[in-house]
Amino acid sequence: MAALQALQVDTLSVLLVPAVVLLGVLVSQKNRAPDVHPALLRQQSEISRTRNSAESAVLRNRQTPHGRPLTSSYDKSLKTTYDAFWNIVKTQPQRDLLGYKVGNANAWLSAEVLGKRVENLGAGLLQSTGVQSLQHDVDPESKNMVGILLSNSAEWAIADYACVTYSLVSVPIPTKAETGTTSHILSYTALSAIITSTAFAEKLFDNKNAYSNLKYIVLADVTDIPEQLLQRAQALNLSLLTLKEVESAGQANPKPHVPPQPDDIFTISFSTDPKSNGAMIPHSGVASAGAGILSMLPPSVQIASEDRHLSHLPLSSMYERSVVHAAVSAGCQVAFYDGTNVLHELKVADPTVIFTSAEILSKLANKIKVDYAINPPVEKLFHSIAFALKSWALSGGRVSKSGKVKFVMVDGSSSSDALTYARTALG
Repeated sequence: MAALQALQVDTLSVLLVPAVVLLGVLVSQKNRAPDVHPALLRQQSEISRTRNSAESAVLRNRQTPHGRPLTSSYDKSLKTTYDAFWNIVKTQPQRDLLGYKVGNANAWLSAEVLGKRVENLGAGLLQSTGVQSLQHDVDPESKNMVGILLSNSAEWAIADYACVTYSLVSVPIPTKAETGTTSHILSYTALSAIITSTAFAEKLFDNKNAYSNLKYIVLADVTDIPEQLLQRAQALNLSLLTLKEVESAGQANPKPHVPPQPDDIFTISFSTDPKSNGAMIPHSGVASAGAGILSMLPPSVQIASEDRHLSHLPLSSMYERSVVHAAVSAGCQVAFYDGTNVLHELKVADPTVIFTSAEILSKLANKIKVDYAINPPVEKLFHSIAFALKSWALSGGRVSKSGKVKFVMVDGSSSSDALTYARTALG
């Protein structure tokens, strides 16, 4: 009988405690002013009042409304990605910027170390592969281009900044592109040098006849090249180098920077369409895109040096690439998704700012729901109550932050349910 009474008391306590907590929170939140008007969450862009006939509406972010000039650079003195990157290297040399995996954790490259590696790689590419810096006001030729076929990594960013520093035109190749698309890009641009990994090098060997101009393959993921790869490369008349070798060559043969002008070509961006001719994008375009991303953020959540971003969307896409350049320009740390489980990587990297896609946002919401569905009943109860409280507060524009994430920016349309769930769960 005593045991039964104890069980009844325990059960009652389990039910009463959440109820008391819920009542307390409701009372405390009732008269609190909204942090942001709910309408602003539902509609973050407004339609420009100026529109030509037969044209679709022009949408402007509420932070940069109609009548305000479009953002064109990070700062009046920082007009290119070159300016923004080297400003951080000079002003915050000890700041940890790029992450790379060591076991299951991230180690970090400081701005100073990163700058040295960028200089060494850029000078090494000029020295070892024969590529040449692009002259001002001149359209790029194959001798000015360097291909990048890598998964998201610190090496990807180092290669990108090396091209920027020495006015080389980068040609990113989507890692998920079909063989025909990769062959088309290499033959269309007539690339002579590409930075890649051993896995992708094997695929490049298989179709070498489709791009006869390719002469140099730089492997970013090994320090010693396997003998079988060397033999295949020699048979195809290809020079196989490691990133370390190229950096060492640059360190032994340092070269002055070749800063680009805003109108010089930054990159040639290709889609996964096998017939894509690519888009030539100037340095001013990338600076404008990155500055535009930063300008859309309210003052309370501006990216700063204490923030961290996990780069998990393909760096071959201009959206993610602009995000990374913008983040680094603000001194934000950037870790990189290793290609296994993006939800696990989000936990490991522990980002404070998230730039993602609608697809991944939906997967994240579903994963959180599944994880909590298998919890013990009491934990599920407390989770449901906490989630309901945060959802209720959010519906009234009251932000109840319990985590580190300051904001989530999505690259495309997403269902309102997924957005609401992500706002509640990640805040």
